[in-house]
Formats: sequence, C-alpha cells, structure tokens
Amino acid sequence: MSSLDVRRRRGFVAVGLAVASLALSPVGPDLALAAPARQKPAAPSCAPARMAQAGAGALVFEGQARSYLLALPSGYDGRRPYPLILDFHGHNGSKEKHDAATQMSAKGAARGFIVVTPDAIPPNWNVREEAGRAHDFAFVEALLAELGATLCIDEARIYAAGFSNGSAFAGLLACRPPNRFAAVAMAAGTPPLTCPKDVAPPTLFIRGTGDLTVPYQGGVLGGALTSTARYAAAYGCSPDPAHEPVMAGVERLRYGGCRDGGEVILDTVEGGAHVWAGGPKAALMPGNSEASRSFPATDEVLSFFERHAGRPWAHPAS
Repeated sequence: MSSLDVRRRRGFVAVGLAVASLALSPVGPDLALAAPARQKPAAPSCAPARMAQAGAGALVFEGQARSYLLALPSGYDGRRPYPLILDFHGHNGSKEKHDAATQMSAKGAARGFIVVTPDAIPPNWNVREEAGRAHDFAFVEALLAELGATLCIDEARIYAAGFSNGSAFAGLLACRPPNRFAAVAMAAGTPPLTCPKDVAPPTLFIRGTGDLTVPYQGGVLGGALTSTARYAAAYGCSPDPAHEPVMAGVERLRYGGCRDGGEVILDTVEGGAHVWAGGPKAALMPGNSEASRSFPATDEVLSFFERHAGRPWAHPAS
C-alpha cells in the first residue's frame, strides 16, 4: 500500500440525530434473529478519554477532503469502548440521503453503537479498484485509524453495512486483510465471488424479489439463492439452510454450522424493490411491496450485529 499522507481536518457541525423519528416508525413483531449470541470479549477502557462531537466530519485523504457523518450513543463518555458501524451508501447516493433512508445513525446510536456514514467520491465506491479513481479500501483503513485515535472503539465489534454498490463494498471490505469486521450486512447487493480461505465473517443478506437493479433471480453473479449458497459453502456452512418465516412476505434462509461459529443469512422480501426495506423511502416508492414497506431492515441489521463479536478467523491457529 502506498504511504497514506493523512492529515486530519475536523469541521464538526452539530446535526440532530432525529431520535424522535424512531417513535414514528411502525414497530412490528419481535423479529430478533434467534441463534445464540457469541460471548462478547471484555474490552479495555480508554485512558485518557477519547472525545469527539457528533455531526459532520472530514478526513483529508490523498489530497481530498472525505466527509462523513458521526453519530454517538447517548451518554458516550470516551472511556468505555463502544461498537462501531460503518454504513456505506449506494451508487449516486450520499451520506445524508442514505442515512435518511436507513435511519441507521439514530437507531444505531439508540442501541449503543457509534455509527459512521462516509461519502464516496461520486458516483460510487471503487469496488473494482479502477486506476485513476479513489483508493477507497485504503481510505477506509485511514478512516478507521482516525476514528480509533479520537473515539473509544471496541476493536472486536467493528461492523460494515451497505446498500447496493455500498453493499458490495462492505462485503469486499469484510473479506480483505486485516479483517477488521466482526460481521457484515449487505442489502440489495451480491456477495464477493471469493474470500480468503481463513476469513468467514457472519453475513446477513437482504434481497427483494422485485429489485430490477440487482435482480433477485439472477445476473452476472447469479441469483440471490445461488450466490448465497455458494458464499455459505465457501464458509464451510451446512448445505441445508433452515427456512424461517419472519413476517408476512419475508422468509429467512439461515446457513449454520459455519467456520468459527459464524452464520450466513438471506432474508428474502417478497416484491421488494431496489430500496432499503422499512425506511421512509421504501414507504413512498411506487410499486414497492407492503412487505418491503413494513420489514424493519435496520432493526434486523442491528440485532444481527449485536449477536456477533470478535474475529476468530483474523488470527487462525498455526
């Protein structure tokens, strides 16, 4: 990796997290993922306290200011380590539009997560590492270093989530050394074709059958069922997933028995369009299904992350 001439430039602007909007969101039945949670390892405290202000921030990377939104849990004191979520927007998206669609900042902070929503250099994340474009994988490493220096983060509970192009980026990040992510959630995106042999982060896929952008039935990388089965097989999971009804119009396939106690889950949303299910945009999108309007994708992602801590594959036994 080339030298990262990283200089911090903070321009934090106070922004509301709109936690009150949670009360306006319909709360359905308890959809918490039921498999037993892994034991969370004890995390050391931070001394001195690492404090930062919630809101808009920027990191100068490769000569460009890269902006992000930072949400902190209520009562954050800079001493107790907190889990961290990096949440990535889709093609032609932005941090503000993505966070408005997912409400990840407000909901995540309410459940004790630090949430960071970064911006790509338009139009999208450079998942193919094309020449002449931003080195986004290196940018994320620089961002994690910046956040680790200014916030008290539990290194065993760093998570990646994303939508569409951001979903693919999150999946690839979880596969790459140094294996910083304890789990990954991918909405409206396809999994990586391959991951290193010893890497098996627990993974949650959310796919809609009415998605015309990333078709559920197939594309270059195969349909949702085929690609998820291939991904689970590479992780050493059982070839026979459990079928679990979640709510009307949503069915879950859970692949268990994966390496290092992980799991691979596919939540299929009947008639779901290319949109973050359960969010304000999903409620207004013409042609979107009632299941997609009602399924609380953000709550499911947070429940999934809460159940997975540690990275047992990061340092495989010799």
